[in-house]
Amino acid sequence: MNILCDFHHSDLWWSHHLIFQESLGHTIYRPRGMEWMESGYYQRRAPDVAAQFLVNSMFTLEDIVKYPSTRIRPAPGSQGRIRASMDHLNGSLHYPLINTISFEEFADTKIDIIMPTLSENQEPWLRLRNEYKPKATLIREEGNVNGWSAIHPEYRNVLTSDLPTFQKIQVPSKMLYHQRFDTKNIFTYKEPSVFNRITCFMPGFRGVPDLVNFMSRHDFVSGGVEFLDYGHHSKLGFLASKEAFAEAMGNTSFVWHVKPGGDGFGHVLHSSMAMGRPVITIADDYRNSIAWPLLEDGKTCILIGRDPIQNLKKIRSMMAPETIKEISLNAAERFKDVVDYNHEADMIQNFLERLV
Repeated sequence: MNILCDFHHSDLWWSHHLIFQESLGHTIYRPRGMEWMESGYYQRRAPDVAAQFLVNSMFTLEDIVKYPSTRIRPAPGSQGRIRASMDHLNGSLHYPLINTISFEEFADTKIDIIMPTLSENQEPWLRLRNEYKPKATLIREEGNVNGWSAIHPEYRNVLTSDLPTFQKIQVPSKMLYHQRFDTKNIFTYKEPSVFNRITCFMPGFRGVPDLVNFMSRHDFVSGGVEFLDYGHHSKLGFLASKEAFAEAMGNTSFVWHVKPGGDGFGHVLHSSMAMGRPVITIADDYRNSIAWPLLEDGKTCILIGRDPIQNLKKIRSMMAPETIKEISLNAAERFKDVVDYNHEADMIQNFLERLV
């Protein structure tokens, strides 16, 4: 099958590549060229924003700083394809080459599935299907928190990694799945060797005063524990590649992931558990999420409340090296028990074969 999919963010594209291309043998294409927008079949809030996702060129470092979503560069010998890096041009060597397609090429290419992930592209791609590829089937992929409310009624096939969306959406064909990431080369389990560090990998953490204030009320320093965070507004900045991201994740005891409202899917939470780095989070934010089966207080994670004093007492009681090693291994094993990518690939193929 040939699948047209928009580029939402690099983790989601990597997931699509691992599922649809590597596991199932299909081909996924990403739109290339401003003709998509100029023809009315690609919707972003402004042309310069659309250019980040549609223009096949070598972006400068200044472009990357100005537009953090700009993560594309030509790959040697790619013959029109592009390779996306993670947060600047020095990206992951394991990131897949991306098949891109111009609007002109699209018209002459057999397309079996049209799958928008951005809500603003649903209506343009409905018209695109009707006007150019009437035999193609529409799928709406949705992984945001409570994304069910943003799904166009004409999309009768829904692939989602958000549990509330799966529960609430009323369509003839739907599937709940785990977005995929590289558990062979990058997010692999290693026994902990750091026993005095808590790290936050939410990119916007420092830009949310309430989250910073809540964390700051936990006196980690007096207990000899270091708190680090990466991303927007952080003094440490972004981690340059997924390999560097995973290295920093491996060099911590716990991952601080206090996030009001939780995640639709949650790459940080899932990848940290896959590596055997248990999260510290609040149960109510994840109770009705796809990640909930991974979380068992004191066994695979630390579930805290709103009282920093009680939280500190609980966290410090689990900072002994042997305890960290035990809960780390438990987290990695729980991930393997809950997330079976091979089984899900078979389920997704069955889903593709019964689209309506």
